[in-house]
Amino acid sequence: MTVGKTQNKNGDLNMNDAERLFKPAEYARRVTLVRDAMRSRGIDLMLVHTPENLFYLSGYDTSGYFAYQFLALPIKGEPEILTRRGEAENARRSTVEKRSVYFDLDDVVAKTVEIVRRFPDVRRIGIEKNSWFLTVEVYERLRRELEPAQLVDVSNIVDTVRLVKSAPEIDLTREAANIATQIMAKGIDSARVGATENSIAAAISATGIALGSDYTGIPHLIKSGERNPIGHAQWSRRRLDSGDVLFMELSGCVSRYSAATMRTCQIRPEDKQVRKASETVITALDQLIAAIKPGATTGDLYNVAVSEIVKAGFGPTPRRMGYSLGIGYPPRWGEWHVLDLQPNGQAELKSGMILHLIPGVVLNPRATIGFSETVLVTDAGNEVLTGYDREFKVVS
Repeated sequence: MTVGKTQNKNGDLNMNDAERLFKPAEYARRVTLVRDAMRSRGIDLMLVHTPENLFYLSGYDTSGYFAYQFLALPIKGEPEILTRRGEAENARRSTVEKRSVYFDLDDVVAKTVEIVRRFPDVRRIGIEKNSWFLTVEVYERLRRELEPAQLVDVSNIVDTVRLVKSAPEIDLTREAANIATQIMAKGIDSARVGATENSIAAAISATGIALGSDYTGIPHLIKSGERNPIGHAQWSRRRLDSGDVLFMELSGCVSRYSAATMRTCQIRPEDKQVRKASETVITALDQLIAAIKPGATTGDLYNVAVSEIVKAGFGPTPRRMGYSLGIGYPPRWGEWHVLDLQPNGQAELKSGMILHLIPGVVLNPRATIGFSETVLVTDAGNEVLTGYDREFKVVS
């Protein structure tokens, strides 16, 4: 991977290290950790297809990941990246010096095989079978056409390394958390009788972008009234009316690092059951935050939140009570596929992990009640990164 500004094999200038998001030592640290994991599995070469993992290892960033792309990472030596021709400039801005492109009518599998054949002594090839961007068709052809080399599933090798964030990653998440906090304040301030969910979303989006947010991994979730119980509902043209329960789950995103926060409020008049449920969820969240520290297990943390909810006479939402946050491209901002707070979970928290804690209650058929925070695990325990008022608000 390149240091300084040089020319590649095509004569194009490589990016200067100062122009990249992270210093060379940070990228080198990540590659070393992934190679250690590869070595433990006997992997000679890994084919990385997941957008978040390409970004993590090389800084390669594009919203055009709908098209085929991958990074070939050998156990030693220089990696090579293959992208669609339209993404060539994006690849130039990565740390990868060896860059190949294909055109829309090219056979991408044949191109992939050609690149793999350039690496010597490759017997075991790691591949991310759980990547959303590696189709069954492509995988089956690679399995046949790369013989006698063996394809080995190494799903989540990179993702697991990503769980513990470095200092510069934490700094970016702090920025994202500050944005999430401020746009939640804007959202609550915009909630009133007659306002549409669209107008609230417009105020939130304008504020977030002005504060420096990138496009978020998941659209902001904004739902009210009879729409409130809909799972993962984005805003609509619906107008808020008296008594509506408004749920918002909002995210800030800085250089693909996300932070999220969730709040529930009500348009006057107040419903006592909604208040009770909200205060219960807030208590569960408080207790969950207090239990966050290195060594705590995901299953024990789940139980902390659920016990508060059940004690108050509610059934918890049928979901996890939190998950890891980090790099995210649509349609996700989290790393829940490698760490979440589920019943009987045995994974232990480590300093440097960042979690989105999401206890909630469903008041069928009226409302979903949720309050959440983005929390950093520290050597001393934890630090809450998002900071909007943790209280149930009734607005006019």
